[in-house]
Amino acid sequence: YRNVIPLPHEIVMVDGNSFVVEKDTRILYPEDNVLLERNAQFLAGYIKEATGRRLKVESGQDVNDKNMII
Repeated sequence: YRNVIPLPHEIVMVDGNSFVVEKDTRILYPEDNVLLERNAQFLAGYIKEATGRRLKVESGQDVNDKNMII
């Protein structure tokens, strides 16, 4: 996980399936948080460069098994 930029504050390992980045995966950040919005945009760019997938970056807290929330 040390290759993840920015370095996560916390990583929690759980039993079960791995997280899969799919075409409808979104990166969510708290509304009105400019710093985390910038980090979310950075992560989206990093993922696009590594995988070719352009993920949507939006404010919100839609917790489901397809979204990344920062």
